[in-house]
Amino acid sequence: GFPEGSTKNMMLFALGMSVAFFSYVVAWVASSWVFPRTKCRASTADSLFGVAYYPLVVALAMDGCARLWGPSRETRWFGSSASSTALGVVLGSRMVVHVPLVFAKRFDVENRGLYVVHHAIVVLIYGTGATKAHFYGAAAALCEVTNVFLTVDELLELTHRKPSPVVRLGLAGSYVLTRLVLFPAVLVLFALDVRHLLRTHTLHDLGPFEVIAYPTAMSLVFAMSLHWAKQSAGSRNNRRR
Repeated sequence: GFPEGSTKNMMLFALGMSVAFFSYVVAWVASSWVFPRTKCRASTADSLFGVAYYPLVVALAMDGCARLWGPSRETRWFGSSASSTALGVVLGSRMVVHVPLVFAKRFDVENRGLYVVHHAIVVLIYGTGATKAHFYGAAAALCEVTNVFLTVDELLELTHRKPSPVVRLGLAGSYVLTRLVLFPAVLVLFALDVRHLLRTHTLHDLGPFEVIAYPTAMSLVFAMSLHWAKQSAGSRNNRRR
């Protein structure tokens, strides 16, 4: 992980924001070229951006989880990897750049406030250079697999093709597994690990920020996921989280 307050973290985050901004500019320009009749250019640009972004996030999250899972609780708490560090930069920087698009979209206006809160939570956790608990951040980021399926579904709609039953099934199944099941499971694991680690480490060793911020953020995003699931039940109105 990064040393707290290091300029290295700030530089990487600034680089991540620059790459995300440039990528969104390219997606914005391409949206009118590829889909000239699109009803919402911001939403179309978001879908095009997601083609590469979400698979990258999921790959980094899976690699981070695989590398930091074991062999001990200390590895999960104090360990970090190149993939978990990159994940923080990729997620946090994109959320900052994405906020203007939230307000530019013509659809789902009633949920703008929730999206801004969600983005602020992600930036708080992934964009502050947290030096500990990288495993739990990577595990929570696995929920972005839902947006891999959602992006494909949106592109099919933009090309006026029929919805794919396989994609819809993947979206529903991944939503249940990585949002409604995974978040509570990670929270339980987090609590058990903290309880065990406090027997041999002080709260200062674990990091008060990580001990408080991670479960708070995961609980809030889990609550939002429940809200979004209830809101979109029985309808096509699934939106990117």
